[in-house]
Amino acid sequence: MSQFFRRRDRDQQIPLDPERHAAIRRSLRWVPISYLPLFGGIAWWLFATDHWAGMRGLLLASSGLMICLAASSALFFPTLDVLSPNRRLLGMSLSRYTLVSGLLAIAIAIALSIAAIATPER
Repeated sequence: MSQFFRRRDRDQQIPLDPERHAAIRRSLRWVPISYLPLFGGIAWWLFATDHWAGMRGLLLASSGLMICLAASSALFFPTLDVLSPNRRLLGMSLSRYTLVSGLLAIAIAIALSIAAIATPER
């Protein structure tokens, strides 16, 4: 049974040099800060669905939430960059993936805002 829970060789702890350890400590400060846009997005969602009726409120709420998700992702990036510097997602580096996903979220938010403005009021 002890062999079952044994770590593989590549998962063993590698001693960190002091510079990397300091960089990880500095980057972890961004983790709680990255949650602030998420709370703002939830607050915007509640405000928008209460302030505007029907589909317009839902579209504007979704738009604001997408912008807040992009901001949260951008604020969390320094931590990801230090913890996994050579990580690749979908064939892109982590920094390029974060940039592309943030720009895509902002583009979707703009499209949702335009759809909300074009939606007739009831």
